[in-house]
Amino acid sequence: MAHLFDLKTVMFAKHAQHIIMIHFPIALFFASGLFDLIAHWRKSASLRNAAYYNLLAASISSVPAVATGLIAWQIMYGGSSPKGIILFHLIGAITSFALLWVLALIRFRGHKELHVRLSKTYIVLAVITCLVITITSHLGGVLSGVVTVVE
Repeated sequence: MAHLFDLKTVMFAKHAQHIIMIHFPIALFFASGLFDLIAHWRKSASLRNAAYYNLLAASISSVPAVATGLIAWQIMYGGSSPKGIILFHLIGAITSFALLWVLALIRFRGHKELHVRLSKTYIVLAVITCLVITITSHLGGVLSGVVTVVE
């Protein structure tokens, strides 16, 4: 049995990199939403900027998260066609990735205007992204064995 603090075991397990990488863009995205809510409430341009940069960092850091997920899929399932939970997790991951980048593009286009309110389209897409990320994360937990499913 490996020691809990054995860095070699943790870093080089077959799919450990994806599990490590995925938490960063998720946390940044949800922090971005929280900053947006507080910025709206307090009418704060600096919090609006913090939300923007968190969303930008979430989008950029989603690239290695998706890449390590594809590598983990190849390692764990030997490149076989995804079926069941892994298929739904893959669809959710691709959808989350695309939505993150769409939200970042929307924010990038309006970033220079400091007092612009978020559009209804942006807010709806952000809520949908929250839901898709939450469902995808749950499915990832099921795949990794953290969450058990009772049949």
